Amino acid sequence: MEYSGYFFGKAKKRVFFPVLVLAAFVCFGVGVFLYIKDNDNLITSASNFDLARETLVSLSDSFFEARVQSYDQVKSGENLTSSLRRMGVSQGDAEQLIRALSTEINMRTIRPGSVIMVENTAESMPLKALEHPQASNLLTPAAVEIFSQDENGLAYSVRAAFLPDNKKIALKINKTSVYKEHALIGGAVSNSLYSAILNNGGDAQLVNSFSGIFAWQFDFFRETREGDTYQMIVERNVADGRFAGFGRVMAAEYTNGSKTLRGYYFESKDKQIAGFFDDNGRSLKNAFLKSPLKLANITSGFNKRRFHPVQKRIKPHNGIDYGANIGAPVMAVASGVVTHAGFSPFNGNWLRIKHMNGYETEYLHANKLAKNIRVGARIQQGQHICDVGKTGLATGPHLHFGMKKDGEYVDPTKQQFARSIGIPSRYMKEFMSNIEALVIALNRQSHKNNAVANLERKIDYEHKHRNTARSS
Repeated sequence: MEYSGYFFGKAKKRVFFPVLVLAAFVCFGVGVFLYIKDNDNLITSASNFDLARETLVSLSDSFFEARVQSYDQVKSGENLTSSLRRMGVSQGDAEQLIRALSTEINMRTIRPGSVIMVENTAESMPLKALEHPQASNLLTPAAVEIFSQDENGLAYSVRAAFLPDNKKIALKINKTSVYKEHALIGGAVSNSLYSAILNNGGDAQLVNSFSGIFAWQFDFFRETREGDTYQMIVERNVADGRFAGFGRVMAAEYTNGSKTLRGYYFESKDKQIAGFFDDNGRSLKNAFLKSPLKLANITSGFNKRRFHPVQKRIKPHNGIDYGANIGAPVMAVASGVVTHAGFSPFNGNWLRIKHMNGYETEYLHANKLAKNIRVGARIQQGQHICDVGKTGLATGPHLHFGMKKDGEYVDPTKQQFARSIGIPSRYMKEFMSNIEALVIALNRQSHKNNAVANLERKIDYEHKHRNTARSS
């Protein structure tokens, strides 16, 4: 077990503090008593013995009123329950704590590295616990306090104190207050959407959020072109006057040549409708995602006569290869049921999912399959199913994505899928009212983006023209 400084200080080796404190009190008390007894001139009346006795009682009371705090961290591979058990909290008390905490905080924010403080009162410690630290799981702690960070990276602490009857727990949360403001981020794409958003103050999570909105209509690696423009209205979390991370994207627009995509987040007052919809209230979701990876480069397309780089012969390439780093998460492009999950020398770790309307999809060369991926498992669209790898017959890390229609391999990029159901008519008035201000903001910025993009294209053209003239 480790003993660390307050909050996020470095962990230090823990000394069993109660034993040291008790030994110090006992030694000091015995010393005082012997000193008084051996010096006759101090023993002038019975009151001296009363004074010695009161001193020992006072020292004893001070010890038993002391609170002993043990600090440690959630270790890799642990959850909060196993960490508490390792720190001496009984299974029943740990479960009671988890139930109480889960009503107030997101338990997923308690990750490895989060600090835990277990507080015990000395009077609750039986001698067995003092003699054998591992027996401390017999104790009911006075309180447990957790120090961690929320979804936005803001530090917080939550203290759970057992009430005297040990049947209820009182919670106290210390957290920085956060308020939301809206920001408009946009610009032109030169190399990639990823670099474009990062260069304008965004982060990787914002890139994923934006690309995820149009994941059913657009493949940002296959279809992105230099000069495309994007913009979004996004929540900015602010704490103590400082930026504390991005929240939800409320509206988004992407222009690719003459094609413009727009999406608005809408949640009805009765919570029955939630998601992204276009200007007319049609859902942006399709039955199939455009790609099983949010951001990945196509290294080899669908080709019935491709030269195989390993086997050195012409053979059909019945799918699309996406180049990505090992460990990149792969999503199911549609809901369905797993019909194969395992390993083969050619495919490596791979799985097949059966969907509606005669479609099947295959995911090959995975580094590993996700937890609970097995034959018969039901899969939801967008669910994490495996990680990119290079198992089987593969020259480097990539995902081979294949699609079948009625038993025959087809080119995934040429399939047309119907959209999901849009906003019901009874919610359209509420929807149009909600997006009115967002539409105005996007329209105003679109004119600026188009002007900037046209100017950049003009400058690029003139620059290339001058270079051509000089070379000739």
